[in-house]
Amino acid sequence: MDVPRFSSGRTERTRLGIVRRVVLISTMLLVVAATYLGGIRTGLDTLVPQRHWIYGIPVALSKDLYGLDGYVAYDVIAQRFIQAQADEAVFRGVLPRDSNGRFSKDAVGLGEGLFFVPGDDKGDITFTRLAFWLFGLHIKGLYRTYFIVLFGSAIAFMAAFHREPEKLLIGVAVQLATFSLLSAFQSGLMLPHVFTFYDVRIYGAVAALAILHLGFSCIDRHHISLVALCAIVYQVMVIAFAVHVRSTSIVMSVALLAWVATVATLRAVRHARDRQIGRTFARMIGSVRLWPAVALVMGFVALVAWERVMYHPRYFASHMARHLIWHNVGIGFALHPALGKPHHYVISDEAMMKQVGRYLYQKGDRESITRIFGPAYGIPTQTDDDDTVSVGVFFHSPTSDLALYDAVAREVVFETARAHPLQTAALFLYYKPRYILAHILWFTGYLVDQPSVDPTGRQSPLLRAREDTRTRGAHYTVASWTSLAIFVLALIVAWPRRSFGLPLALGAAVILFFFSLLPLVIAYPGPHVIGDPMPWLALTLYLGIAVAWSWMPWQQVVSTVRRAMPR
Repeated sequence: MDVPRFSSGRTERTRLGIVRRVVLISTMLLVVAATYLGGIRTGLDTLVPQRHWIYGIPVALSKDLYGLDGYVAYDVIAQRFIQAQADEAVFRGVLPRDSNGRFSKDAVGLGEGLFFVPGDDKGDITFTRLAFWLFGLHIKGLYRTYFIVLFGSAIAFMAAFHREPEKLLIGVAVQLATFSLLSAFQSGLMLPHVFTFYDVRIYGAVAALAILHLGFSCIDRHHISLVALCAIVYQVMVIAFAVHVRSTSIVMSVALLAWVATVATLRAVRHARDRQIGRTFARMIGSVRLWPAVALVMGFVALVAWERVMYHPRYFASHMARHLIWHNVGIGFALHPALGKPHHYVISDEAMMKQVGRYLYQKGDRESITRIFGPAYGIPTQTDDDDTVSVGVFFHSPTSDLALYDAVAREVVFETARAHPLQTAALFLYYKPRYILAHILWFTGYLVDQPSVDPTGRQSPLLRAREDTRTRGAHYTVASWTSLAIFVLALIVAWPRRSFGLPLALGAAVILFFFSLLPLVIAYPGPHVIGDPMPWLALTLYLGIAVAWSWMPWQQVVSTVRRAMPR
């Protein structure tokens, strides 16, 4: 006699949970694939950013084809790329070969000069070397490598949180935020400098999921498996590599620590039963797991040590290992009407270089001028305003002292700040945030005309006139209808309940968005750097929708519908 088998409620729930997780994981992967294919469809895989073309590729080839160490290039190779267009044929036609048709040191000659990467991060070189190692000497390999790193980050996240639909929903939101960048590239909002995903100025977006992964690993005190540990190691590498490519991406890690500290403080205050500071602090530390943050710090230490070994010693003397700081801060003074034109601050590299040269000239320090600029600076002949600087010669000359230049730029900035403290405060508290807000409004289509600064330092209107009825067809779409439909479907599948998980993630997105604005406030904002905060803005929107969904009375509605259904 056959005995009928009945599935337990727990088994059904387990099967339903597996289906939900599989759908959410598949959605994450499909969004990554859609982003990759969308970029190919619009030709982003054939575009090479200038930084990679004139720095990354020549140095990578000099190292991996010709055996030159130190993250420098043979000048003869670098000049061929500087003078050529970004074309696949360059790899076949302009690279020097020896008499046997091979890439060797004999092809360039031991007497050739060296080409340095001046005052900039060197991670684009490492990225290029990785791409050529994976895909050979092909431009499209750069685009593919970016998505391999992104795909690996998604896999690591899913490996760690595959049992938690709420976390997977957050992962879907992060990938949709990255997908939103396609609209900015298609609209050309960050031209002429940024037009594809792996540009150094937007590269930090690849580490968005890794940052949240480490944050959740700190605040969720779950059992750590070997798989989860390996996933964290990979995410630490992704974050460290993002900082290697663009050192200002370090603000993401600072924001991560701020988020974890905020969560720990809120937990300690919530559960505090006394006012003893020592016990409250101990409770705060005990409410989070610190070793993922320690792993991140160790990753940065390893990165710095690796750079010390790999970089040419001159980078740590006159050429600097990372990009200029006070040079960019000085350029930002052009945004204040009283500090811009009256004090010769203009948004351009040449103007700031002339400012530094003029400062030293007025001090009578001709020796520092020669040491910094060499032949790139033209001494004024009649007035202080007729000096000249050859930007290309200054940046690319092996004799230029960029370290001393940035130190003098710091003196110029501080001298201006001391002489005009109120205007300087207004610059950082009002004029720069206003310019950033104007660019965000322009990116998202609320402003028709691109924000600008006139010769007197006055910014364009923040709000359009009422009679202005013009519309923009091309702008950055924070969330398209297709993206929203995908996210709503993911919400239905995940069906997040009222909890503090999603609000914590929303708080992280808000904190990361504001921290991503700090480099723009410290230096200067513009369309080529304003793209960095936009994925965090999109993520804030998606997580805001998820929080609103989870806190709505869906359970009561479902119960009411079930009671009303006939039995």
